[in-house]
Order: sequence, then structure tokens, then C-alpha cells
Amino acid sequence: MTSKRICIIGAGVIGLSCGNRLQEILGRGYPITIYANRFLQDTTSDVAAGSFRPAAEPSVAGYNGKRSRPGRDITAFSHERYKGLIDSVGSEVTGIHGIKGYDIWYPGTVDPTKEPFYTQILDTYRKVTPHELSMVFPALPEGCGGYYLDTFVVSPRTYMSWLTKGFLEAGGTIIKEEIQSFEHLFGDYDIVFNCTGLGATQLTEDLELQPNRGQTVRVDTGNKAKNTFVFILTGKSEMPYYVWTPDCTLIGGTKLAGDGSKEVSPEHHKMIMDYADTYFPWLEASEDKVVSKVVGHRPSRPSPRIEMEEKTYKGCKKWVIHNYGHCGHGVSMSWGSACLAVELASEVLSLSKM
Repeated sequence: MTSKRICIIGAGVIGLSCGNRLQEILGRGYPITIYANRFLQDTTSDVAAGSFRPAAEPSVAGYNGKRSRPGRDITAFSHERYKGLIDSVGSEVTGIHGIKGYDIWYPGTVDPTKEPFYTQILDTYRKVTPHELSMVFPALPEGCGGYYLDTFVVSPRTYMSWLTKGFLEAGGTIIKEEIQSFEHLFGDYDIVFNCTGLGATQLTEDLELQPNRGQTVRVDTGNKAKNTFVFILTGKSEMPYYVWTPDCTLIGGTKLAGDGSKEVSPEHHKMIMDYADTYFPWLEASEDKVVSKVVGHRPSRPSPRIEMEEKTYKGCKKWVIHNYGHCGHGVSMSWGSACLAVELASEVLSLSKM
């Protein structure tokens, strides 16, 4: 068994997943500490839609492990995990729920001759016909395509609460502290997992990492959207979508690269409500049913970074395992990313199998 001292920076869904995965590998009671200055509803993860809909196989930056297709494996591990948790633990406890719905694209936004990557992962899906699209979504322009999927949504607040509870019950420690540098921890730890999302900008000076601003509206739609979703790819930085969650229906939205503004835009709010009225009239998403207006910043880079970096501190070897930059897929890909990040540390941890 390893004697290496381990900690994690970041208590969003990525950091909590790494903590739980390490405990699975090293055993309950192994001392693992999570440092963070934001938790649960104060994290970026909390405002995520959390739908599992990997249209393209993720590329992974800096990956120095042994897997030939790490992006595929991240996706497959996450899918198997979430599907298993629904069956073994239950949706009400974990916040993972089955949903069905449409993934649609405007003409010219994707190659229609290629199947989306999720057709290699999901158990149930079908291509939709132009006639079906025109009947269900009469406001769509001609030439749109898409698929109908049977997938799931991870409700971040419930799921992270469940991960936190499991981590603490298995002997983990959580400390509220903002970490300014890896060196601050190297005196007490041998391996540091960097799961800081946008916070990695300060820790790593990663110039490719930037905020991607998402604005959404949480609406009480009753049972009108239960266990359903729709995403419409327009090719622009604004896209109409909604995702049902147990707490509300999340309607969006924007993907504005490099925009770090935290204020709710009245113009974007009106646009989102107009989207709902135009594309999803069955939701009856009127202003009096709005629960909250939400702005979040996805930690975006060309590809998520999952990489082991060796450092030296006072003549001793230390290791940083980077696991950040998942943009809008952090919640849905968190478990698979944690598996690969922990796997990278296997040689350092002196474990033959992870």
C-alpha cells in the first residue's frame, strides 16, 4: 500500500469525484484532504445543466497515460457509473435521473453523414426524420437534423451533496482555504490533484483557459417537461435548449467565450424566454413561473487537461495531477475524468492496478 500523502484542490464535481475515486482505490480511511474556498451551491458545477450528451469524442490535452483513446474511455466510464448508480443507489439519493429528448442541429452546423459520438455510448437512440422535426418543432428552419436519445441528467446540487457525504463518511477531510500555489501544499503532501476549474489560471498560468459565460433561466414548469430535454445547435453563441431537473426546468442559453461578466443580461434573458415561447411552447414558461436567473462560467480550453506533472520541492519529488478545463461537460464527464486522473498517479502510488 502506498504511503504517499495526497490532497485535492477544488470541491466542485471534478474534485469531489477524484476524492471518491481515490477512496475506492486506496480504501476507506486513507487520509485524503480536499482544499477549497467554495462549496456546493457556490461552485460552477451547481449551475450546470448536467445532461449526458457527448456529441463528439473529447480530446484530452497533455494526457501522458497509457490509453489510446482517453476521451472515449472518460465518456464510457462516466456512462457506466451513472447508469449503475441509478440502478444500485437510486435517483432520489444521487440526483441522477433518466431523461429522453431531442438533440437537434441547424443545417451547416455538423456533418450530417457522421453519427454523433454518443451513438457509440448510449444504449437507446434513433435518428429523427424531417417530418417528425416539422411536427414537433414547427419553428425550425428546413434542413435540420437530429437524434432522439434515452440518456440521463445529473442534478449537480444533489449529486455533489451525495459525493460530499460519501467522501466524509469514508474518512476524507475538507478544509476551507484558498490555495495560492502548489508549493503551499508541498510541505505536507506528495501528490496534489488540481481540480480548480477556472482557478487553474492562477495556479498554472494556463493561457488557454478562459471563462465561457452561460446564462440560463430556472423555471417551474410543473410536470410539462418531466424527464425530457431538447438541445438545438444553431452554430451561434446562443442556443435554445431546456433540461428537466427534479428541482426545476433549466432553459437556455448562451455560450460566450472569454466573457467573464457575472451580471444577468436583460437582453439575454428576453432572448431565452423568447426561445422557450418559440421552440418549446408546451412548457408555458411565463415570467411568473421564473424561479431564478442564473449566470455561470464554464472553465473552457480547447481540450480538458488531464496530465501528471512532476515537480521538485526542496530536493524532493512532488507530483501534480491536473484535471480541469471541461467547459460544459464537467458534470457529465466528471467520473470518467476522475478515473483517468487517479490512474495517472498509479505508478507514483505504487499500485499495480487502478
